[in-house]
Amino acid sequence: MELDTLVTEKWRTLFWELEEYREHQICYSSELGNHYQILILKAGSLLIQMRNGKGAWTACEVLKAGSIINLEVVCDLCTLKEIAPFVNYRVKAIGNVEIYAIDKEFFLSHLYVDPQKYHKFIENIIHQLIQITVAQKISNEKSNIKVAWSLFRFSSVMGKQIQHGKITILPQMIHQNMIAQLAQAGVSRTGEVLQEFHRCGIVEQIKPITLHNGKLMSYLNRYFDDISL
Repeated sequence: MELDTLVTEKWRTLFWELEEYREHQICYSSELGNHYQILILKAGSLLIQMRNGKGAWTACEVLKAGSIINLEVVCDLCTLKEIAPFVNYRVKAIGNVEIYAIDKEFFLSHLYVDPQKYHKFIENIIHQLIQITVAQKISNEKSNIKVAWSLFRFSSVMGKQIQHGKITILPQMIHQNMIAQLAQAGVSRTGEVLQEFHRCGIVEQIKPITLHNGKLMSYLNRYFDDISL
């Protein structure tokens, strides 16, 4: 999302501020919700975590720069109070991150006068909700599918493409444990799946995790062709 006309020094301190977090820090929690600022990731990557049936925090999505962190704040305050009991998540830093905290009314008022930016804003929200919906949809599927989706999300957000987009290399911080966390699968089982993917060419290298994009997408497409989201 383009914020050049909003996050200028002219408006700083009055309507926006830049927050910095280190790896593993909790950047936002809906339980301590900020209802007056829209939080947008400037740099780095974030992990969305939600509580499972046992009350433990589990990962469900990864966010890239430009993503809106606290989607629910877009609602008016009355609606926000109604949905608040059903919104329970937190956002954790993957590496060092920077976050814009922008006054909600200031942000929305500028969007309203620019239909293209307003449309892009709504489009970003829909895209994020789709990603979360898919993650929830496959949460009860076999580990192979969940690990494949986890690899796809990390490659989309943090991967470095080479060979004209044919191959994606994940950063060293995205290791077996991190893949397992997003996939909501056991660490040992995730390791087995990565080895299976290595044998069939989806994973070309284990360390650092290197993916063949075409084979990964073909694997996921076969799954999504058989289901209805």
